Amino acid sequence: MPTKGDLTKQRILDVARELFYKKGFDATSTAEIARGASISEAAMYKYYKSKRDLLTASVQPTHFVEDTSDYSTLTNNELVQCWTALFLEKVEKNLPQYMILFGESVKYPELSETYLATFHKETPADIEVQKRIKTGHFPKLDMTLMQVGMIGALIAMIQHLVIYKKHDDLNSVPPKVKEVISNIISGKFFN
Repeated sequence: MPTKGDLTKQRILDVARELFYKKGFDATSTAEIARGASISEAAMYKYYKSKRDLLTASVQPTHFVEDTSDYSTLTNNELVQCWTALFLEKVEKNLPQYMILFGESVKYPELSETYLATFHKETPADIEVQKRIKTGHFPKLDMTLMQVGMIGALIAMIQHLVIYKKHDDLNSVPPKVKEVISNIISGKFFN
């Protein structure tokens, strides 16, 4: 059972993540975070040494895709479909973290290291895709670079839809965006 301190630390992190996500890191003050968490700034520093520590913590995933499936018997098309579904699930369940990561990494490159250390865990589907790349069944590509590109595209599409009032929720991935990303990954976009 979480202690009162654990709950306070989590509340601070939740408030910080929401503010960094909606306003950006530089536009968010520690006073705002403390106020939102219903504690004093001094109390906040008992849990996080600095605002930068909060930024690093804010990009930590809250959802991991638990997958122990065996993908070796799937066709290439089936594998791509499964891999894409798992990828989209991971991104959608951690969308605020990805938005913060992509928005702040240019100024704070250590966030990219945090991404590689926490988000980028190989799944059995990743391993099977890499195996098929090595054996020539899939074209050679840098999986990390492809994932980063797809996440960046997904974020840009969501922001576009929000800007033009076609989607009002920055906390979910619209089905239209999922479909476009899935079609790009599977190669169906121009078929």
